[in-house]
Amino acid sequence: MGIIYDELELLEIFCNEHTVIDADASIYSYKSTDTSGYTLELFISVYKNYVSLELTHENLKSLIYDIVLVNVNKIKTWGNTLKIYDESEKQLLQISFKPNFSLQTKF
Repeated sequence: MGIIYDELELLEIFCNEHTVIDADASIYSYKSTDTSGYTLELFISVYKNYVSLELTHENLKSLIYDIVLVNVNKIKTWGNTLKIYDESEKQLLQISFKPNFSLQTKF
């Protein structure tokens, strides 16, 4: 079935259009940079049900945070917060966008 998400919600929270990585495979990325120079990039593979998340900073060469979530069922936003759920509706990850990026895992 694929990951359930609202494209408009992601557009609003990331303040950017998605980038198409592979249209045939439905793989997209969303990217946002905050005022402190941190960049959060979310990769979604709709039909393989996985999400990859990378957090970087403009002054650092390596990734600060890199995680791959499998068996993702839904991505939902509430205000400045994005939540990712698995197939049993268990929350896997919560990302707050304001005032700076904040990541909270729920494993």
